Amino acid sequence: MEQKTLVGTWKNDRPFGVHRHSQYLTLKADGTFQYADYYGVTDLLNTDHGRYAFADDMLTLTFSRGEKVQMAVSLLDGQFSFAVQSCSYNAHLVDWSGTFTKVASLPQGKAGLRPKTASALVGHWTFRDSTIDERTVVFRADGTFVQMGNVPGHGVLTITGRYTYAKGMCILTADDGLVEQWRIEWVDGNHFVQNWIGIKTPFRRQIL
Repeated sequence: MEQKTLVGTWKNDRPFGVHRHSQYLTLKADGTFQYADYYGVTDLLNTDHGRYAFADDMLTLTFSRGEKVQMAVSLLDGQFSFAVQSCSYNAHLVDWSGTFTKVASLPQGKAGLRPKTASALVGHWTFRDSTIDERTVVFRADGTFVQMGNVPGHGVLTITGRYTYAKGMCILTADDGLVEQWRIEWVDGNHFVQNWIGIKTPFRRQIL
């Protein structure tokens, strides 16, 4: 397969809570790409761009901030299947696989989505600041969560439990009984600020 056969706009759908999460990847002949995430059908969550390279059935995407994703791909009848081989910003995506289907264009989406239901939190969220801590929170569709943190002086801490979300308030109840109440201030569908006892922490969704 040659690189020119990948030129065009491709769409991948996957479950996102009770809604559909659509990812669009536009590969251009000049070696650049555009990336867009949609929540549901037309709610635009996030966009990015960068450069790509294709050789030996391996597609490498280098995003605008230098993050890299490498995937093995194979093309068949207007679709290409993929399997992530490496990801510089989220090790959980390694071995993730799926299919992109060629489409005519992107949907006409609207920006500024501020989700209000618990399904909007489903996924991996990360806060990174090497001078303070490093945290990843995984909210699952079944109402459970896992919080992993690298806290200076304490090492790696893992907390599991259940959560609820309504009217901008996320309540996390750990298995040991500890309860935290987070006020969620949405920036957009991919970013929120956690306000807990007056401390504000920005989180970013980890997605391909």
